[in-house]
Amino acid sequence: MKKVSLLLLIILTTVSGYAQSRQVQLHLSAGMKFLQTSKLKHDVNVLPTAVPTIGGGLTWMKDRFLAGAEFSYSDGNEETDGLSTVLTGINFNILGGYRMSFNERTRLVFQSGFGYGLQHASVSDKIYVGTSSLNTAMYHNFIFTIPVSAMIQRVNKNGTFIGARLSYGFTVMPNEWRYMQSVSTERYPAGSDGFNVQLILGGLFNINAPGR
Repeated sequence: MKKVSLLLLIILTTVSGYAQSRQVQLHLSAGMKFLQTSKLKHDVNVLPTAVPTIGGGLTWMKDRFLAGAEFSYSDGNEETDGLSTVLTGINFNILGGYRMSFNERTRLVFQSGFGYGLQHASVSDKIYVGTSSLNTAMYHNFIFTIPVSAMIQRVNKNGTFIGARLSYGFTVMPNEWRYMQSVSTERYPAGSDGFNVQLILGGLFNINAPGR
């Protein structure tokens, strides 16, 4: 968290202006990802329905068009009477998009592209008192997605901005949790990439050539 706070401080204090033709945008994001719960091979739902996320990205913009990349990390848990689940995951997206300006400071940004997600769920039996490796089941989920998002953005005079973004990831391959044991693999339906609600903070850097 200290490194994230330092990066945000650098963004917010070094951006001195922005132009309308060519810009680089750096941003940090924080929010919630909403998931589909599942029992997997257990008797009760063991996956959380929402997990917090944090991430960042870089975007190059020319006029109204933009292209860039971003990542996010998620970490959540779910507790039942007898089971405890820890879910972690990463997502990486390559994006293109278009921005509309309502006025000098308010913008609406649409983005889509191609993404990759990898998640792990560790489900432990809280009642079992033996070796920890025997009371924990590990599930893995990896998917390719088409992310689609819309963000409302408020830009300050010095180029820093705040935004609110709603996004959804459409999967382009079977979305399933895999439980691998010895030479066999059990598969369970997953809904591991759904709606995301995020707060976006960052800054815009002018990269116009001198004299323009």
